[in-house]
Amino acid sequence: MKKFMIILTLLIAVFGASAYLFFKPKNLQNDEVVLDTELTPLPCDLNKEHSCEVEYKGKKVSFALSPKPIYTMQPVTVKIEGLSDIKNPSLEISGVNMDMGVIKAKLEPRENGYVSNVVLSSCLLTVMRYRFEIYSNGKKIGLFIDFDLRQ
Repeated sequence: MKKFMIILTLLIAVFGASAYLFFKPKNLQNDEVVLDTELTPLPCDLNKEHSCEVEYKGKKVSFALSPKPIYTMQPVTVKIEGLSDIKNPSLEISGVNMDMGVIKAKLEPRENGYVSNVVLSSCLLTVMRYRFEIYSNGKKIGLFIDFDLRQ
């Protein structure tokens, strides 16, 4: 009886392991996650500088974040100045070196520009590069700035 229980236990273990390997989802079998760990330094660091400028259609558009330093999972105010001739502008934030989904934010007109409050997600990377991209009436217009967030 003891031998029978040992053999039965081994058979169940072998069968279970075989079933797991056979029915395991394909994305877990050859998990090839490519993470860009060697990022090219950005020309302007929004975490250090008061604001950073991008040229768009011959005009300067400035982006600023506050409060500084920026932390993940904490409210951040994005201020954009110099937007003109853009109808119904909105902001989409996505990861460049990671897949964090897309954060869609409305831009509210204020004084000389637009403002939005967002919360940036966190992941396992030490440096997360985000892209802040401006949309007009829900369509890309080619205006964006990249920002590195360090954990």
